[in-house]
Amino acid sequence: MKNLSAQKDFPTWLKTITILLILFGINTDSIYSESHAKTLAKDVDILWVVLSAALVFFMQAGFLMLETGLSRLKNTINVAVKNLTDYLVATVGFFAIGFGIMWGSSYQGWLGIEHFMLMDLSTGKEYAFFLFQVAFMGTAATIVSGAVAERIKFSAYIYASIFVSLFVYPIFGHWAWGGGWLSRIGFMDFAGSTVVHSLGGWFALAGAILLGPRIGKFSKDGKAEKIPGHELTSSVLGVFILWFGWFGFNGGSTLAFNDLVPLIIVNTCLAASTGGFSSLLISWALQRKPSVESTIDGTLGGLVAITAGCNVLSPISACIIGIIAGATVIFAARILELFHIDDVVNAFPIHGVCGMIGTVAIPLFKGFNLEALKVQAIGVAACAGWSFGLGVLFFLLLKMTIGIRVTRQMEEDGLNFAEHGAGSSWLDLLGSLQELSSGAGDLSRQLRVEKGSEAGAAAELMNRFFTTLAVMVKSIQDKADELRNSSSALNSSWAVVDSKIQNQSANFDEVEAVAEGFRSAFYRIASNADEQQEIESNNTKLIFDLIQEFRLMGTSLTDSKNTSEKAFAVSKQSTNEMEHLATGFARMVESTKKVEEMIQLLSEISDRLGMLSLNASIEAARSGAAGRGFSVVASEVNKLAMLTEEHTKRAGGFFKDILTSVTECRNSFSTLAENFSGLAAEVERSNKVSESILQEGQQIQFRLEDLTSRNESLRKLSLDISESLKNRLAELDSLFVSLSKANDSFSEISTQSRGLTNTSEFLNSLADVLFNLTSRFRLREEKVV
Repeated sequence: MKNLSAQKDFPTWLKTITILLILFGINTDSIYSESHAKTLAKDVDILWVVLSAALVFFMQAGFLMLETGLSRLKNTINVAVKNLTDYLVATVGFFAIGFGIMWGSSYQGWLGIEHFMLMDLSTGKEYAFFLFQVAFMGTAATIVSGAVAERIKFSAYIYASIFVSLFVYPIFGHWAWGGGWLSRIGFMDFAGSTVVHSLGGWFALAGAILLGPRIGKFSKDGKAEKIPGHELTSSVLGVFILWFGWFGFNGGSTLAFNDLVPLIIVNTCLAASTGGFSSLLISWALQRKPSVESTIDGTLGGLVAITAGCNVLSPISACIIGIIAGATVIFAARILELFHIDDVVNAFPIHGVCGMIGTVAIPLFKGFNLEALKVQAIGVAACAGWSFGLGVLFFLLLKMTIGIRVTRQMEEDGLNFAEHGAGSSWLDLLGSLQELSSGAGDLSRQLRVEKGSEAGAAAELMNRFFTTLAVMVKSIQDKADELRNSSSALNSSWAVVDSKIQNQSANFDEVEAVAEGFRSAFYRIASNADEQQEIESNNTKLIFDLIQEFRLMGTSLTDSKNTSEKAFAVSKQSTNEMEHLATGFARMVESTKKVEEMIQLLSEISDRLGMLSLNASIEAARSGAAGRGFSVVASEVNKLAMLTEEHTKRAGGFFKDILTSVTECRNSFSTLAENFSGLAAEVERSNKVSESILQEGQQIQFRLEDLTSRNESLRKLSLDISESLKNRLAELDSLFVSLSKANDSFSEISTQSRGLTNTSEFLNSLADVLFNLTSRFRLREEKVV
């Protein structure tokens, strides 16, 4: 209770809190101990601290220049306003609550519980100390801005700045600097490598992860794409401003201008220089060109790393730490890209990573001390867990409630206009050009022209360009309509033509089939014509042979006629002789007395008959087939002659039968005479028939000769026809080939017509594309007169 009895000068609200804590059995001794703020304020050199606070405050302008230069022009105003606003709200929050939590009397080493709204602070030194701490707090809060630039909602960023200034920074600052548990175990961080920079870097990393990368930062295959800032000159200027302000950031942490200040500023300058130079060389080696961004990052990384031990490390150590920080920041940035984390200004590699390096480096370069290294590692880990853990929870809660990222359209339009409705002649011009580059834009809008400025001159030229472009777009739209109508008409026309071509192609197929039939028929006719020529040649030969045969037959018939005439004469003579013989036999009958004379006469007749028979045989042999009758007669006559001779010789023995025999002979001779008379008649008829046959044969021969002439003419005609058929067949083959080519041509035309149909459809779609492209431009509405 001794603390309570000594509390007559403390505020009533603090006494009430103390009583409640005692009732709950909580130790309250630390509440009434003097705060670190009052203790430190006793040694404050007001002039030096206020000057240093001004330098640290001016670092806000350096951050603004750095971040706006590394951002795209469409987001520069948003980035600048965030840097201004975070300092505004953070200052108010730190004044109201944050300063008390960080520097008030410590409760169990976790947080301070007094000096809220600067209560119990009244001296100039105390106010100077608060002013210096506000500048530090503003640095921690504004680090987040660069990492989440170009896509975070402005409202979400304001909430983040308030949260950092009220709780995140003050509580950890109390642990490390305000008499909290880290400071009690010997944690060293002279000017805030961890307390300010790492804490801001870890919170910024949480925001960057939950926000996600900017549109276009990573390609579809995961490759990081460089999104260049609009003005690296401004960023370099920002580095110089930060470097200048860092002299107050580190030098002012002594709270008095003493012998340590020159060493601190020397170490600060050396670390920045070696950090920037090492990153310059490394980027030159990796990219074959010295990178401006890498040089900026290395310089700032060296400044951050030396901040923790600038008061106790040697200049050589400062150089080494700067080199390490400059190299580390490049590779840390690449590691972030491997995990698809988009940190616009590399806030985490610069402040988070380099802050840890500088903090851990103190026991390594100031006489190696393992226990001190453990304490430093604990402090670094505590900062990472506290800041990153709260950052993830905060941004995740914010994401599930009001949202933390702007829409895609707002991001593409740029946060200058989307969040603040802000613009300038250059920004309007660039916005219009960006719209045009995307194939859209309002061509009816005229840019604001600032007379007497470069932006105004450019805006005036662009207004003229927009007017000309609007005319061109309108002309393209009109031509697109005409092209659409023409392509539609062409498509319809070619549809009709294609239909006709298809019909004609079908007709050609039919004609080609008919022509093929004709060609086959002509081939058969030509083959038959050749066969006919062969037949006619054979017929000519046969007729010629027949003529020869008829000629031979005519000769034979002539010979036969002559023989017949001779046979007729002989038969006529024989008939006469037979008639005489018959008369003789009659007289023998009448006069038997002259038997002997008759026998002698018969003997003579017999001899004559033998001669006659011989002659008849000879004539018959001469007459051939026509003389067969004579041969028979000759044979009979011969027989008769022999018989007569026999009878004559036997006449004596047969005299008594002579009368009968003579009678019979007379009858026989009468019959023979009749037969000879008939034979003569037949021979005469045969002669006439032979004459007729001869005449007919001659007529047939004449006809055959005429037939031969006609057949020869017919053969020549067939030959001419065959040659003509072959010529026609060749022409038909040529016609068939022509028809085939014509059909192929029609097929090709049909294919081409389909191609033209496709072309017309393409022209129609092209007209649609042109119209759609130009319809994205807003044109002035023409007034109807």
